[in-house]
Amino acid sequence: MRTYATLAAVPLLAVAVSAAGLIDNMKQFTAISNAAKTFDGDYYVRNVKTGKYLYFDRPDDTTNLITGDEKKTIQLGHDKAYGQSGRKWDTWDGTYFRGLNDKCLSAQWGEHGTDVAGVSYGCKVGEGTTGSDSLELAKQLWRVIPCGVGSGSGSGSGSSDSAATADFRQLATVDTKSDDSKPKAADTADFESPSDGSDAAEAEQPAANESAGPVDPKDRSTWVCRKDGKWLSEHPDYVYEGGKIECKEDLEAYVKEHGKPVDDGIDPNDRTTWECKHDAQWLSEHPDYVWKAGKIECRQRLLDFYAKTGQKKRSYTTAEARAHSRRSAKRHSELAKRGSEETFCIIALDHLTDMTTRALTEKTVASFGGYLSVELADFNKDDDSQHWVVTQA
Repeated sequence: MRTYATLAAVPLLAVAVSAAGLIDNMKQFTAISNAAKTFDGDYYVRNVKTGKYLYFDRPDDTTNLITGDEKKTIQLGHDKAYGQSGRKWDTWDGTYFRGLNDKCLSAQWGEHGTDVAGVSYGCKVGEGTTGSDSLELAKQLWRVIPCGVGSGSGSGSGSSDSAATADFRQLATVDTKSDDSKPKAADTADFESPSDGSDAAEAEQPAANESAGPVDPKDRSTWVCRKDGKWLSEHPDYVYEGGKIECKEDLEAYVKEHGKPVDDGIDPNDRTTWECKHDAQWLSEHPDYVWKAGKIECRQRLLDFYAKTGQKKRSYTTAEARAHSRRSAKRHSELAKRGSEETFCIIALDHLTDMTTRALTEKTVASFGGYLSVELADFNKDDDSQHWVVTQA
């Protein structure tokens, strides 16, 4: 199975895992619940990494939940009711995300034994519910917690920042102690700092592979991989030379979907990390290749050439200069505004007590039934793709 390790620069949090892939996640559930805020009204929900907005969309007869450039609102509210979440029946409460009158953000189970996407589904929470009776209510409730660089005071209500956020930050420093002094066969950590591959930072006790039955301490293929696919693709020797064969399937699956990195540190979504394929002289003769065609991976090489030869960057026409100035001012204004806004992580309540914590990301993906939905990933409080700015409309 594909397993994505949650990464955070904090000490290990040990939790017990059963052969069925279930864990005792109550400590994290409690800390997240205490830190959660509630919202009521229409909001803009924007991803920090991409700047795209979360909203419901209905092309033809298909109801999707996507992230896009259109600035559309989404209704947030708070609800609670008795129902099932995983193995546990209880009264659950949380934030719901609603649009198109009767569609709600819902956690969808995937073939890998965990929630894989936030999808559009008939509401079973809030007013005027149309969701099916078989839907577990907790799948449409979410914990919205402060996280990221802008996680200070905010517009949401609920627990106080000082107590709730402190409780959440303390979560990762607490180790679950067992009264049984004998070593456990299923011992894993959800919080782990991305390292250079050294074994010194990770516990070598095997963790149960959710799909392979009971863990065998002598067979690493039954262990859970403690690294995420992107990290593995950048450090393949960790698997092939370091002998961490529990990560082989995760690595191959990631490379199949995303391809091998062209070079260490290259981000396919960020041209500034790409390699410029033209020399400085050619760029000086074709400046529009940089300034108009958007090949910003070559920008610094061209500017360095100008500085070295004493040439000046090509002159703008008066109209172009004014347009460039307006774009620059708008960009700086947006960046300054983003830096001062509170950011949140959106955590699935479904299975939060007994499985790995899952959070909403920026990525729009195809989901079961031919719909477009938003990808869920293992919660990582430091991953800006999981950070959202929630602004009242």
